[in-house]
Formats: sequence, structure tokens, C-alpha cells
Amino acid sequence: MALQDIYRRVAGAALTSELRDWRTGAAPGDALRIAGAAGSLPAFLLRALLDEDGPSGNGQPVPLLAVAPDEDAAAYLRSDLDALLGEKSAAAVLHFPATGQTPYDDEQIASSAPLTARADVLQQLTGGFGGIVVTSAEALFEKVPPPEGVQQDTLRIERGQTLAPERLVERLNGQGFSRVEFVEEPGHLARRGGILDVFPFSGEYPVRIEFFGDEIDGLREFDPHTQRSVSRLTETRLVPNLEREDEEGESGPRVPFFDYLPDAALAATFDEERLLEEAAERFSDAEKRH
Repeated sequence: MALQDIYRRVAGAALTSELRDWRTGAAPGDALRIAGAAGSLPAFLLRALLDEDGPSGNGQPVPLLAVAPDEDAAAYLRSDLDALLGEKSAAAVLHFPATGQTPYDDEQIASSAPLTARADVLQQLTGGFGGIVVTSAEALFEKVPPPEGVQQDTLRIERGQTLAPERLVERLNGQGFSRVEFVEEPGHLARRGGILDVFPFSGEYPVRIEFFGDEIDGLREFDPHTQRSVSRLTETRLVPNLEREDEEGESGPRVPFFDYLPDAALAATFDEERLLEEAAERFSDAEKRH
């Protein structure tokens, strides 16, 4: 039996119908416990909610937060959702990973990948993302910059916009971007005449900005290894490293991830016993380090 046939059976089951009915009438703070939702069933139920979920009362999209007990479980859930949603998954499902750091940890993060993924999620949530955000207890334990800071740091540019390339480079340098000969990873920028390549901390590819004088004449994503175009853009958002430190080595104010969610958002937790154990372990580690 094909995967989509299985999904249609699950979507038409009594359990799924009851879940939808509960979601429709649920008020902020209401909770529903489903016993025995093992294997890939959580992904099927989340997709059913995504298919049915409409805008909140004020007309804004409503995100669904799916909290797994650890990073491995979150990865499996994301994989199941990718299989169920197919090509739609890239736009409908985001992964908010842990960086591997804990409070009072002075070590630098070895890979930029989790920083990029986290920045992308925060930026999309401030823009009204209404899909599924998959995360873990470990990831939620790490506080994030406030939403207003993300909005302030994110630079939106579009074709036809008048913007001096020197001013853009100056702003990006001030946000922690490093000037290199060729961009290879998030945080890099390179300029050659009227062409500026920027690898932001959001999205999968760097952006090539083509200037005609002070006017943005072209925008496109490109593969940094082959230099070939991936897609042409009419606009894009340049997101810096939101976890960067200032000149004094301070990381700035931090807030819980939940500050990014509207009141009508739905949070689904899986394997509650393991999740609580993971949270307790994080608190214990933080107390020992402090």
C-alpha cells in the first residue's frame, strides 16, 4: 500500500476526526492526551492537523510546534513528515535544532549549520509562518534573541531597489559578516565590482546581488561550489548570525522560544516521560555549571 493511501486511511479515522474537532474548539491552555501514538503515527496526525488548520482569529497563520524528547527523535519525526508531504515539506516543515551549547558554556559552536537553521526558523516565524516547527527539549532549553531584534537585524532587499553597495557591505560587516574572496559558508560576503555575494544565516544557498550603479539589477541564489544559478529572485532577506556576540563579548538579551508563537499556536509533545527526563537533566547540568 502506498504511503499516501495509508495517510488517507489515517486522515479518515475516528481518532483523527476527534483530534480535529478538539483543535477546532480548543482554547489557549487546553490540552489533549493521546495514548499509544507510536511509530510514525505522530507524523500522520500532525499532517492531518496541518491540512485542516486555518488562520487564527486575527487572520494570521498558526504554527504547529512539535516537541520531541531529543534531537534524534526530532530528526526521525522530520524525516516522516518529509516523506508524507513530499515537495510541500520544504515550505511546510521547519527544524529548530539545538546548538549543543548549554548555559555558562564558553566554547564556540563548531558548526554553523544549527545556527543557520535556528535563524531561518526565527526569521520565518516573525514573518507569519503557519506550518510545522519540529524541535527538541534540548533546543527549547536554549534561549533566543527577542523577535524585535530579529526583525531589526533582518535586511529585506529587492530588485529595482536603490542601495549603494558600499553601504550594504558596511552594514553586513557591522553584523558580523566576514569579507572573503569566495563565499563558502554562512557569514561570508565577497565583492567583485558591481557583484556582491552574501551567504546569509537563512536558506540553503548564498545570494548574488548584481548592481547597476546604486540600483539592484539582479538577485539570484547560486551553488557556491559550481557558481551556477539555482533560482532567480525578486526579493530576499539577509539574516545575520543572530547568536553573535557584541564587541564586549556579550550575546545580548535572550527570551524563550515560545515568545515567537501566537496565542493560538498548537504545541504537540511526544514521549512525555522521556521529554521531562531530558528537561530535568538540562536543568541539572545548568545548575552544576553555574
